[in-house]
Amino acid sequence: MNIYIIGIGLIGGSMALDIKSIYDDATIFGIDANEKHLEEAINLGIIDQIATENDLINADLVIVAVPVDVALVILP
Repeated sequence: MNIYIIGIGLIGGSMALDIKSIYDDATIFGIDANEKHLEEAINLGIIDQIATENDLINADLVIVAVPVDVALVILP
């Protein structure tokens, strides 16, 4: 199962860890505007791979974990 999380902050990171603890077959992909967040998430084992919006075509599930004002920009 390919799960993409947009926004790897406190909420997105917590969701990623919870999903990984329940679904062994899940691969968690992280998308974030801040490259340092993504690198740290990889190093801590929170996400499995870094992705971009172009990769979302491969997603089984997309989780948007960004502030509402940012969601209004990226969702359309």
